[in-house]
Amino acid sequence: MATLGDYKLLKMLGQGAFSKVFLGEHMETGKMVALKVIDKNKKDGEIDFNELAEKEIEITKEISHPNIIKLHDSSTSEYISLGQCGRHKEVNYMALEIASEGELFDLIYQTGAFNERTARFFFLQLLDALEYLQGIGVSHCDIKLNNVLLDHNFNLKLSDFGLSTKSLKNQTIKGTGEYMAPEIFMGKPYYGHTVDLFAAGVLLFGMVMGNMPFFKATLDDPYYKAIAANRKDLFWKTHLSKVDSSFTISESLVDLISLMLGYFHLERPCISEVKTHPWCLEEAATHKEVIQEFNDRFDMLRAEAETNADECIIPEDNYDQVTQEGIHRGVDSGDSDGFELTGMMDYIPEYTRKTSFCSTSDPEVLLKVLIEFCLKNTSSLILLKDQYTVKFKIGYSLFAAEAAKQKKKKTSSRPADADRKVNILVRVLKFKEQEKYCVEAVPERGDRVLFNRTFALLKTFFGGHVNCTDVE
Repeated sequence: MATLGDYKLLKMLGQGAFSKVFLGEHMETGKMVALKVIDKNKKDGEIDFNELAEKEIEITKEISHPNIIKLHDSSTSEYISLGQCGRHKEVNYMALEIASEGELFDLIYQTGAFNERTARFFFLQLLDALEYLQGIGVSHCDIKLNNVLLDHNFNLKLSDFGLSTKSLKNQTIKGTGEYMAPEIFMGKPYYGHTVDLFAAGVLLFGMVMGNMPFFKATLDDPYYKAIAANRKDLFWKTHLSKVDSSFTISESLVDLISLMLGYFHLERPCISEVKTHPWCLEEAATHKEVIQEFNDRFDMLRAEAETNADECIIPEDNYDQVTQEGIHRGVDSGDSDGFELTGMMDYIPEYTRKTSFCSTSDPEVLLKVLIEFCLKNTSSLILLKDQYTVKFKIGYSLFAAEAAKQKKKKTSSRPADADRKVNILVRVLKFKEQEKYCVEAVPERGDRVLFNRTFALLKTFFGGHVNCTDVE
C-alpha cells in the first residue's frame, strides 16, 4: 500500500507541469482528498519546483472562498512510501478538497457547450472567486477550463495556484498560451488581475461556443488579429460560420466577450464593470436547473453504453507481442518519477473521470483490447500489467487525415500542429462486489483536446465491450 503521511494513495487523478495528483484517503478518518504531490528535488533548468511548491502552499493557506478549492493539510517535507517495493521519496504535498465532477474542460468536450443561462451561473461564480482574490492581493495567472472544477453539487471550484502571485506587476511569461493576454506575449510588465480577467473572457467563450476563440492573442493569429484591429464583426462572423445554423448567441454576450478580449488592457473592463454588464445582470440558471441539466448530460453518456456495437476481438498473437513484464517503445525512461502504484485499483465513485466507460467483459480481455489500440495507433507504449494499466503517447498525426479534410474546407489550422502531443494513462478498475469494470483514461500531460479526441477514438474502438453503466 502506497502512503503519504496520514494518507493512503488510491489512484492517480492527473498530472500537471510539475506535480501529480492522487486520490487519497485519510487512514484514521477515511476522508477523501486530492493529494497534489511535488518532487522536492525536481528542477527544470532555472525552475526550482520546490520553491514553486512552497509558494503555492503559502498562498493557498490564506485562501478561503466557496468557489475556490480548499486546502485541508500540507507539508513541505514528507515521504511518499511505495509499499512492498520499499522505496521512499521526499516530496511537498497538499491535501485538497475533492471536486468530484471533474474539470469543466472535459465536461464541455464530452457533453457539449452550455446555453447562456447555464454559462452565466458558472461565470458569476468565477467572478466572485476572482473578486475575492483581488481583494486579498492574489493573482491566479493560469485561469483556464482545465483549472475550473465542479464539486458534487455542481458548484464551480477554482483550482491550481501553482503560478499564482502576490506581485502587483509581473513580466514573466507564464500561463497557458490560448488564455494569455496580448501584453504577456509582448514581454511588457502586466497586472495579474487584468490578465486573469482576460483569461476569464476566453473561458466564457469556451463555455458557450465549445471551442477556443483563438490560438494566441497575437497580431499574427488568424482569429485574434480581427479583435486587435477592432473588427469584432469579422471575428464573430468567422466563428459563427462554423457552428450549426440553429445556434444563436445574444448581442449582449457578444459585446461582453469582445470587451474582455480587447487588445489594449486599459480598454478592457475591470471586474466591477464586468459584473454590472447587462449580460451578467440577466437571469442565470438556478442551482436546481444546473443539477438537472448535468444529470441529463450524464444520462446521455450512459445511454451510449446501450448501443449494440460489435465487440472488438483481439487476435491472440497480437496480445503476445507484449510480454508479461511490459514493454517500452519510444518512451523515455525519465518519464517515470517513481510515483507508481501497484495492483488493479478499485472503482471509487467519489472520483471517476468522465473520460471513462463501464464493461462486464473480462478484465484480461479489456487489457488486450487496450493493448491492440496502442499497437495500432502509437509507437510509444508502457504496459504495467499487474495494474491493468497502459501508458502511451499520442501525437497530432493520429488525426492527420481529418486535419487534411479540414484544410480543404479552408479552416485555419492550429500553429505547430506537428508539435502537439499528449501522454495518456488508461487503466481497468474493478467494481466492489460487482462483476463489472471501469476503463478510465487520465491525461498525464500535454494537449487536452488531443486527449479528449483520443478517448473518443478509444471508446469507439472498444465497441460492444462498452456494455453497462456505473448505475446498478
